[in-house]
Amino acid sequence: MQAAHNAGAKLVLVGEQQQMDAITHGGSLRYLSQRQGCARIETIRRQREAWARNAVNDLRAGNAKAALGSFQGKGLLHIEQDSQNAREQLVKHWQAYTEANPDKQAMIMAQRWKDVKPLNDLVRTVFQEQGKLGTENILTECVVSNQSLYFAFSKGERVRFTKNDYKQDFTNGEQGTITQVLQLKDDISFTVKLDSGRTVSFYQSDYSDEQGRLQLVQAYACTVYSSQGATVDGDTFVLYTTAMDRAASYVAGSRHKDQCHWFVNGQELDAQSGQADKGQTPEAETRLKTLARCMSINKHKAMASEYIAEQQAEQEATPQITNDNELAA
Repeated sequence: MQAAHNAGAKLVLVGEQQQMDAITHGGSLRYLSQRQGCARIETIRRQREAWARNAVNDLRAGNAKAALGSFQGKGLLHIEQDSQNAREQLVKHWQAYTEANPDKQAMIMAQRWKDVKPLNDLVRTVFQEQGKLGTENILTECVVSNQSLYFAFSKGERVRFTKNDYKQDFTNGEQGTITQVLQLKDDISFTVKLDSGRTVSFYQSDYSDEQGRLQLVQAYACTVYSSQGATVDGDTFVLYTTAMDRAASYVAGSRHKDQCHWFVNGQELDAQSGQADKGQTPEAETRLKTLARCMSINKHKAMASEYIAEQQAEQEATPQITNDNELAA
């Protein structure tokens, strides 16, 4: 910014402050927009139908109750008995949608990799039963976001690269389809046709971290964080967990052009509301209120300077309070 100022240049910051913060340092865009002022684009163009655009606006504003009412009214909100049923129903609806709409796009999302992995497994089972995947099933340890996960790879597998490798020209997040995978004596050989049209070949040993973990994962489902910026010309399918706050719910619920389907673990909602601890029979209304509350929580990061300013304001107010008390005495 100093360099731009010295050169007399105009610096334009563009972003969406209501989406998810950066993993490391966050909050600067929101802070600067509030401090300096900003121009806003309020018109939503991604969703095709007016009700869907209104629902997205409600999620953005933290009015999850209204958004959930819209999704529920369209039959898109599914509160299942437990996490396994939620995952299975999500994949069942995804499969029905993709088979009925072969020319449409679809995306499956969850907040954490511990939730994404089982969804990948279920979708992969569907593809293997349909004969769309090979039977090599070569299992190896992989790494994504510093987490170790075991994935099986076969011909026809959809995969995502998880680390930039400038020497081999691999980009983090780039996707493709495996055209050949071979188990060697002490290594695995991969040939992948990237969605960009380029075909690349490499060994696991050449695309691994220091611990030998492959920097490649299956790409049937993704995290909400990695979906930011994506536009899906079709429907999206979200496995909601109560760790998803206002920003995560807004991102997950706004990637689609057509419809967003929500699948929720009812037992998790019961634990949040206290019904489970009291041994009470789960009530649909209570579950919906709990879901709306969790989706409306604002966990945005703040700048250190904001905490300092708040602390200084408190310190300046303290003497005034003391003086008022002395006068009253």
